[in-house]
Amino acid sequence: MANVIKHQANIATAVVGRIIDPKDAEAILKEDKADYILVGRAHLNNSGWLNHAARKLGVSNVWANQYERGQRAF
Repeated sequence: MANVIKHQANIATAVVGRIIDPKDAEAILKEDKADYILVGRAHLNNSGWLNHAARKLGVSNVWANQYERGQRAF
């Protein structure tokens, strides 16, 4: 549905619901089906979901600069 709205109304759209695999989220963005991914349950289940997703996709540094010193402990 977001894909149809995005291209017919020419506005930014977001998708939500059962997006738990980072590769699925990335595919939605790369295929231009939506502009934003809203992650709810996966993030509630794991507050570090964003960092784990980034690592799974090969992004090495996702920490905000303010947290850089603290993340070395992990």
